Amino acid sequence: MLDEQGEAIFATIDELAERIRKIGGTTMRSIGQCRQTRRPSRTNDEDLMSRRARCCAELMEDNKKTVVNMRKAHEIAG
Repeated sequence: MLDEQGEAIFATIDELAERIRKIGGTTMRSIGQCRQTRRPSRTNDEDLMSRRARCCAELMEDNKKTVVNMRKAHEIAG
C-alpha cells in the first residue's frame, strides 16, 4: 500500500511543478532545498506505540498535512 501511495505521489510531481511555474511560482530545485522547507516535523520519542503503529500514525498526519497544502495550492492555481 505504501509503495502504491508513493508511486501516485511521484506521478503527480511533474504536473504540479508545471502548474506552479505557469502561475509564476518557483519549484524546488534540489534535495537540500526540499529538506529545508519540508513541512512534516516530528519526534519519535513515544515509547507507548509500536514501531508499526507509530509509522502509520505519522503517515496519517503527513497525509492530512499534504491534503491541506494541496487544497491551498488548488485554490491558488484555480
